[in-house]
Formats: sequence, structure tokens, C-alpha cells
Amino acid sequence: MCVETVNDGKGVKNPLLTSDQRHPQVDRGRVGFLRLEACHACPVCGVACDTPKFLHKHVRTHKELKRYLCSFCGKGSNDTFDLKRHTRTHTGVKPYKCDSCGKAFTQRCSLESHCRKIHGQNLPFAFNERRAKIYVCEECGHSTSSPDTHFRHLRAQHPGHPALLKHYDRRQFKFEKDRGG
Repeated sequence: MCVETVNDGKGVKNPLLTSDQRHPQVDRGRVGFLRLEACHACPVCGVACDTPKFLHKHVRTHKELKRYLCSFCGKGSNDTFDLKRHTRTHTGVKPYKCDSCGKAFTQRCSLESHCRKIHGQNLPFAFNERRAKIYVCEECGHSTSSPDTHFRHLRAQHPGHPALLKHYDRRQFKFEKDRGG
């Protein structure tokens, strides 16, 4: 049995797979952890990642010490996005609403999947295309596309919110007057 290598010797083709079993219509450029020709494997669990960046992010999940802790249950995470996603299981914040049926979701990708599967709506975004940023108040679920409105909401409704302490940080709030330069 002959073994054929791919990706400059970093991977091998399954020798038991016949040519009629291969699926040329599969998009090989999809989500980092699911790419079929991944060449970076996690040394802890073997999960295949297609870039060193995805691998580094994944390996951090195995670390015993966690940088961020859930204020509700104490669960740890080394990624702020994962912590935010987890926190929404406690708060019930669902800022992404379906325009067709009104069902709400905690993540944008869940809304997009719902629209595709339930309503047959393919959203006009290319792979890895950035969506418009939505600013979400994790305290009450208020959401807006304007950083100014988000800042004013936090200041008026949640004056002790930790994000207000970082308002001077241009990465935290990208105000309209900052966009010109």
C-alpha cells in the first residue's frame, strides 16, 4: 500500500479512501479547527489546527491556570471571547435576533446558522469577512452598532461597569470622532 504525502510532507492522504469517496465540493478553507488539510496538531489532545495562531489559542485551553474567571460560577478561561460566551449562559443575554421569526441567540454564528438552516437564507458574507461590530451590554442585553451609544448607555444605566474605567483605551470604544485619524 502506497502512502501519499500532502502539504509538503506535513500530512498524508488516507490510503483506504477511494477516489469516488472523496468530496471535491467540500470547502477546505473553512473554520480553523475543522480544515481538512490541517498541519498543526495539539501536543496535548491531537486536535488539528490549520495555522499556528489557531493552535496557540487551542493549547491555552489546556493550561491549568486561567487568566479570566466567570463572576457567576468561577469557571476559568484564557480567552475573553470564551468567557463572554460562557457568561451569557448565566445572564441570558441574547443580542442576535432573527429578522424572520424573532428567535434570539447568544452568538452571531448561531443566528447565521439558524437563518441558513431554518429559513434557507444564505447571508451575503464571504469566508472570514468581517461583520459590522455590535456593542453588547453584558449586564442587561442592550445592543447597538454605535460605540458612542454603548458608552452613554453604560454611563447612564451601569455607572460602576468595569468597561467605563477603560474608556480612555481607544481599543475599548472606537468613537466616531476617532475614525478619521
